[in-house]
Amino acid sequence: MHRIEKAFLLKWTGPYHLANHHHKYCASCIVIDGHFKIKRSVCAYTHEQYIESEELGHVETGCPNTPKLRSYYCEEHDKLAIEREPESEEVNTSSQAESHSISENTNESQSENTCDSNYTEWFVPIKAQSKFIIIDVVNKRTAKSGIEYEVLWDDKSTTWMKAEDVPRDWVRKFQASSREQRAARRDAEKGYFQMEAEEKADLDSLECNTIKEKQYAKRKHRTAGICLAAYNCGIIISFSELFGSESLSQVYCFLIKLYSLCVLPLSLAYDDGCHLSKFVKNVKRAATTAVARVLASLIIVVDRMHFKGHKDKWCKKHMNPDKYREFDRLNTESCEQTFSWASGYSSMTRHMNYPRYMIFLFSLFDMYNEEKILSHTPSKGADQ
Repeated sequence: MHRIEKAFLLKWTGPYHLANHHHKYCASCIVIDGHFKIKRSVCAYTHEQYIESEELGHVETGCPNTPKLRSYYCEEHDKLAIEREPESEEVNTSSQAESHSISENTNESQSENTCDSNYTEWFVPIKAQSKFIIIDVVNKRTAKSGIEYEVLWDDKSTTWMKAEDVPRDWVRKFQASSREQRAARRDAEKGYFQMEAEEKADLDSLECNTIKEKQYAKRKHRTAGICLAAYNCGIIISFSELFGSESLSQVYCFLIKLYSLCVLPLSLAYDDGCHLSKFVKNVKRAATTAVARVLASLIIVVDRMHFKGHKDKWCKKHMNPDKYREFDRLNTESCEQTFSWASGYSSMTRHMNYPRYMIFLFSLFDMYNEEKILSHTPSKGADQ
């Protein structure tokens, strides 16, 4: 898959694009944006699955595999899942809400695919999730019924279980390690990316309510769509699948990959440019690698369509594309224009596995670019 992605990227950032689609403002800036509709079903197991990044460490994503029929987990992780009884009324309420949400989504999906009776069997409602995967045993106590262990599940919740119900491997692992060792195993040893409190406070100080981590996907058994990169002229450069939410860490890893593989403009437009700018220009992060230093030197602005929704004084001063000559007469809405076309394929991707999903989108975007080359009519926004 990496070779397909690299071939696509080099084709549309190289001479083939410029020789066949050149105009005065062609490929003058990069526009990136997230699109939530082109998503697919994935395994609900989110632990110990990550993107490796020299700049950030491990960025937690989740298992990219497709769930089994009538299950929330893929073939591999479904074997690890065990029944978990709800401990309180609050858990029951949550389960009922999830069940109602799944039912609504099922009805919606069925209405969109009534033309294919064979395809709709995939939309048979499954019961609210009751099987989960243990990721650690964190505590022990003696109750009236006997010894119990506090279990940490893959949905980040904890419950107390009787000793006989806990897999023996986890009990042995708990008994062989101290509390400090278990905490270190869960946090430090894995090297997962965690934003420092000072940096988080700096980002939260912006009055623009545009940070995407707060828009976390309600269903963790679905991806959060894709992050698309395109030139201002409308040619698609590449895309990256998003897990959980359109987080700054995933967008940053996507940019690291793009700028490490080819030469791209140093001007970038993004609808959440204010938070991204502060994130990439972090002094410690910018000093880690040569590509990180390139990203720190980017001129980042908010695209014109979304800029009017940004209220912070710092953002209005530094993120206005009209204040930079590098963005004069450039179309900063090329991604949004592409999404209006790509949304028509959203129902086709919902139950694709990872290889088919990626090959389908790369093929689709390649045909889209070829069509733009043949028509030789670049995207024209109100700002071009």
